Amino acid sequence: MKRVMEMGWRWCRRVRRSLPVAMTVVVCLVSTGAQAAERRIALVIGNGAYAESPLKNPVNDARDMRARLLELGFDKSDIVYRENLKTAEIGAMLREFRDKLNGDAVAVVFYAGHGVQIGGENFLPTVDARVDGEDDLPQQSIKLGALLNVLRTSRTRLNLVFLDACRNNPYKRGFRDGIRGLEKMSPASGTLISYATQPGLVADDGKGRNGVFTGQLLANMAAPGLPVELMIKRVASGVYASTEGKQDPWQEGSIRGDFYFVPGASPPPPPPVVSQNGQTLKDCTDCPDLVVIPAGGFQMGTDAYDSEKPVHPVTIPRALAVGRTEVTVAQYLRCVAERGCDEPEWRQKGSTYHYQTGSDQHYRQLGAALTGDNHPIVGVSWNNAQQYVKWLSAKTGGKGYRLLTESEWEYAARAGSVTTYSFGDSESSLGDYAWFSGNSGGKAQPVAQKKPNAFGLYDMHGNVWEWVEDVWHDNYTGAPTDGTAWKSGGDSSRRVLRGGSWYGIPWNLRSANRDGGTPDGRGNSTGFRIARTFSL
Repeated sequence: MKRVMEMGWRWCRRVRRSLPVAMTVVVCLVSTGAQAAERRIALVIGNGAYAESPLKNPVNDARDMRARLLELGFDKSDIVYRENLKTAEIGAMLREFRDKLNGDAVAVVFYAGHGVQIGGENFLPTVDARVDGEDDLPQQSIKLGALLNVLRTSRTRLNLVFLDACRNNPYKRGFRDGIRGLEKMSPASGTLISYATQPGLVADDGKGRNGVFTGQLLANMAAPGLPVELMIKRVASGVYASTEGKQDPWQEGSIRGDFYFVPGASPPPPPPVVSQNGQTLKDCTDCPDLVVIPAGGFQMGTDAYDSEKPVHPVTIPRALAVGRTEVTVAQYLRCVAERGCDEPEWRQKGSTYHYQTGSDQHYRQLGAALTGDNHPIVGVSWNNAQQYVKWLSAKTGGKGYRLLTESEWEYAARAGSVTTYSFGDSESSLGDYAWFSGNSGGKAQPVAQKKPNAFGLYDMHGNVWEWVEDVWHDNYTGAPTDGTAWKSGGDSSRRVLRGGSWYGIPWNLRSANRDGGTPDGRGNSTGFRIARTFSL
């Protein structure tokens, strides 16, 4: 057994060396019973081009899933792939899939598209289905029971079935009832089925590139050392948070032993539950409140601008403590009083921008806004932010305070969402969560006056831009995928800013929006938020 394990890990290392440098995952599958690599077979289907009720995202979902499986070491020849499957193609597809299966294999099935149940039996319709009543559906669909029977009779070692298929029934005419979504099933031992939502309910096709469920699945699959059952739980938590409880994934079945898409060190234990209002920690009287956010994964970036491409998976490997708000005036000026930080620009004697003597209208407004200790500190540079976290670390006995990395910041801002903003896609709700050009009155506002996101963090959208640790890069090509800061390459004369500000238009407050500034640059809309690695 030891020799088998060593051979398996040598194979893993060879595969890893063949991947791009930025790919930090080891791509092999292991179980507690046998640590060697094993053959992995996948069936991936995305149906979107329906004549009735077409769907925008399933083909994207299928393409991205195939790409993810290839990244994780699946052989291209072992992935049976179909998009916009037609009725005449069902038999050939199932035969191709069956012929690849054997008793030593792990099988992964992914389907995105419509799903319909009749009398307790689930059907996945083809895109050319013409359904006038219940009798038409079985002849123009993949029967989920038949697909599970293919897995059972092939005696594969382990089967994982992911179904982003719980959309509304598009064929309501001629049906005896209005039941929506899919029905519960009873899979054989060794099979685990993960549904996008609970039985009889409806899943969201998603407003971005992927369905809500698939987006979370893609993000979490590459987390090292994460057993598949725990991965599915994290997917479910992310979906639930991003849909504000409207969609709650479901699973059934069981597998023997542990299974990992990516082996590695065991993940940390889960952090304390973070409430909607923000469960906080505080390391000293003058310290900012911290909110513990859980480890997890997400898809970083968008297709909107080159600077936000390519969309790529990022894993945050451990729990993290993040500032509940942006650092405030009172908190920063304590560092100034203890000679750990330079004064902010608006407070420096003799400065053109000193709010008592300066003539610049913006900075007179700034001075008026900063009469309250609870406003976010502005007029501070990236270098000033580094002074602050160094001072705070020393003050707390070496707690290790720092700025967030750019990927940590976006993970914290999204709070499990895959939408434009943490609360959804509609700008009409932005005023409930953010200060921006439409409601700020032309200046920064006190922190924590708006609603928090699902992690309990305030003002991640708007109020002031927030410095993060990373050097500016024009896009995400080669970006780290493990949550670390990107400090090499890029434009070393600029650092990244995230979140938008009180003067920003709604589009610039998106979770994925990014900008940059010089490390010594200071302005009346620029502040920062702190973080530290959290240990239970």
